[in-house]
Amino acid sequence: MAYPWITALPGSRIRGELEMSLRQAGLPIPDMIGVLSLEFGREMLLDGQYLWMLPGSVAAVQQARGELAVLPARPALRKSPLAAIWRRDRPSTRQARAFAAQLELAIQADSIALAA
Repeated sequence: MAYPWITALPGSRIRGELEMSLRQAGLPIPDMIGVLSLEFGREMLLDGQYLWMLPGSVAAVQQARGELAVLPARPALRKSPLAAIWRRDRPSTRQARAFAAQLELAIQADSIALAA
């Protein structure tokens, strides 16, 4: 692998799955830099030559801005669990309730798509 990769942090589920899929394909594990911040990853990409593992929706926005090119490779990673946590001792705001409602709709739509 010619370029270092910007990926999730070491020990994260996504990074572990990525490394396992590379090993199973008989490929070497490239040099990887774990990054949490989109801004930091973007700055690294602007300063050097890297492959950056991003969610597809984020990569599409960056590509539309002309900041990167999306490669056709799609590693087979499982969807991770999602959690939203609110404090019981505080009433939720209208925005939080709207977010929770949209999250529920997205989960239902995904469940329908997976069942089809």
